[in-house]
Amino acid sequence: MIHSKLFFNTNKIATSVDHTDAYFRREALLSFPNTSQGKMDDPNTLKNLKQDLPGIFNEIMISLRTLLKNN
Repeated sequence: MIHSKLFFNTNKIATSVDHTDAYFRREALLSFPNTSQGKMDDPNTLKNLKQDLPGIFNEIMISLRTLLKNN
C-alpha cells in the first residue's frame, strides 16, 4: 500500500471548516520563531537557508516519524 504525506510552508495557518479530532490529529505544525522585517532583512537569506536545510530536514523527519507512529 502506498502512503504519502504532504508538507506545506506558509506564513499563516490555514483555516478549515473541519474541526474534528481526525483533522487535528493529522496536522503537525513546526514553528520557526525567528523573523525579520524591512531593512533588517538579511541579503544572504537564501545562502543561510541552504546552510540550514539539513536541520530543517531533520525537523521534518522527526514530525514524519511521529505521524507514522501515531498512524
